[in-house]
Amino acid sequence: ARSAAIFSAGTDIEITSGGSINIANNYSQAGGSIFMTAAEDINNSNYTIQADEDIVMNATNINNISTATSATDATATPTKIEAGSMVSLNAQKDSSGNGGNITNLGATIKGGDLVYLTAANNITNKALIDYKINGSEVNPTFTGDAASYLTSLSSAEDLITASTAKNIRSTLVSQGVIESGGNIVLVANNDINNQGSKITSAGSTLLEATNG
Repeated sequence: ARSAAIFSAGTDIEITSGGSINIANNYSQAGGSIFMTAAEDINNSNYTIQADEDIVMNATNINNISTATSATDATATPTKIEAGSMVSLNAQKDSSGNGGNITNLGATIKGGDLVYLTAANNITNKALIDYKINGSEVNPTFTGDAASYLTSLSSAEDLITASTAKNIRSTLVSQGVIESGGNIVLVANNDINNQGSKITSAGSTLLEATNG
């Protein structure tokens, strides 16, 4: 079984980094909130970040990315950001104008009352798919780095698109899910992309994007 960090009831945890924050444990904050601020990226793959109150993240890019290769793996080691009250994720471009993306790939972002995502570039909520060409796997490689995984994923998808093979199979591994027991607000200065995934709220849902 994987290890987990469980914090004291009624307290908050704050994590700040001058570089990136790479989640390497399941985090559970009983009775409090979790605040994460990174000068570069916040990366979560195959772990659960859970707080009874709020989860607030600020970074250049926020990557909540499952790298499971089967639905069984995705269920056994879920990738989640989940708060009893509010999830607030804010991605802003760096001084060179790079970043500003929130990516939720085959993973879950869930708030009991509110999910509020703001991105200076794109918000992407996307299903994780297993591909085979003529029986051979065509999937991205995960080496522990979210950026290289997304690059590898893009290359795999380009290969699928360009292939003229007659036997191409795709299998759903895990949908991307953005869910709120109250309201959802998604604001992107570029695009909001929802591909084979769910954006659901018990209240109101506002989607605002400069391009669409």
